Amino acid sequence: MANLSKIKRERIIEYLEKLKEINNHDENIRAMIKIENVLDEKKYEIV
Repeated sequence: MANLSKIKRERIIEYLEKLKEINNHDENIRAMIKIENVLDEKKYEIV
């Protein structure tokens, strides 16, 4: 069974990368990087 949370997280990160290429405003890029960092943090769950 695939890890759906991981798949969703990877898709969101890919989308953010595309947005960073399109948008060159520094504040927006910083916000996107912060979002990526939160998505990449280790998460501990009870399964």
